[in-house]
Amino acid sequence: MRKGIHFLFGAKDSVTDFPAVIDRFSAVGFDFIELPPEPFLSDGGKAAARIAAYGVQKGVEITFSCGFSKEYDMASEDRKIREQGASHMKRILEVMEKSGIRLIGGTPYTCWPAKRDKPLGLDEKKRVLERTADIFGQCIRGIETAGIEIAIEPLNRFEGFLINTAQEGVDFCKLAGNPNLGVMLDGFHMSMEEDSIRGAVLAAGSRLKHLHLAENNRKLPGMGEFPWNSFFAALKEIDYKGRLSIESFMVPGGLIASDVALWRDLGLPDKMEEQDNMLEDALKFIGRMSVTYGLFGGK
Repeated sequence: MRKGIHFLFGAKDSVTDFPAVIDRFSAVGFDFIELPPEPFLSDGGKAAARIAAYGVQKGVEITFSCGFSKEYDMASEDRKIREQGASHMKRILEVMEKSGIRLIGGTPYTCWPAKRDKPLGLDEKKRVLERTADIFGQCIRGIETAGIEIAIEPLNRFEGFLINTAQEGVDFCKLAGNPNLGVMLDGFHMSMEEDSIRGAVLAAGSRLKHLHLAENNRKLPGMGEFPWNSFFAALKEIDYKGRLSIESFMVPGGLIASDVALWRDLGLPDKMEEQDNMLEDALKFIGRMSVTYGLFGGK
C-alpha cells in the first residue's frame, strides 16, 4: 500500500522549498509526495530528475499533481489557448519521462478553478467534452510506451464544470482513447457530486488510477462523516491497487485558503509537530480501513 500526501498540506501560501517538503513528509511516514510540475519545466527535466532523486534518497516517490492556468485551458473556446495547453502538457510529459516520474493527477485538461459564469446546456457541455478529449488524447499519445499514467480528477461544480462525476471522468477517458488515462476520485468532490460513493467507485472501476482522501469538508481522513466503510468496501470490490493520497486543506487566512475557498477555522494547530501527529493518526486510520476491508492483501 502506497500512502502519500499533497505538498500543500499545512501551507498558508505558495511553497517553493521542495526538499524541505520531502524531508517533512518522508519523516512522517509517507511513501510518495505530490508536487506541481510547473517549477520543474524550465531546464528540460534536470530539476525534476534532481527532486525525484532526492525523493529516492528519502525513501519517497515523487508524483505530479496540477490544474492548469487559464492560458493552457484545453476546454477553452479559443483554439490558440487549447493548442497552448496541449503544448504545455507535452512539455510536462517529456519532463516526466526524462526524470522517471510516472504519475500525474488533477485537471491537466482544463484550468483550475474553472467556475463557469454563463449558461451551459447539456448538448453544449457534450460538445466541449468531446472537443477537449480529442485534443487531450492527441497530446498524450505515447504515454503507454513511457510508462506514464494520468489520472483525471472530477471536480465539484464550484471548481469545474466539465467533469463533475466519476462517470463523466470515465466517459472522457474513453473519448480520449488511451489505456494509461484514468480517473482520480477525491472524497471532498465526491461528497458534493456523487449520488453514491460506492456507485462512483464502481463506475470508475478499472479506470481508477489514483485517489485523494479527505473528509467531506477537506479535513484529514478520520476526522469527519465521509462514508469510509462504503468507500473502502467498494475499493475492495474493484480490487484497487493504486496509491492512496491525502489532500486536505485546513489552514485559513492565506493564499492557499483563498484558492480553495476556506474561510473558517478547521482546527489545525499552528505547530508543525502537532500537525504531523495528526497526519500520523490519519495514516493509521487509512491503514486500519485498508486492513478491515482486505485492501492490498490486508497489509
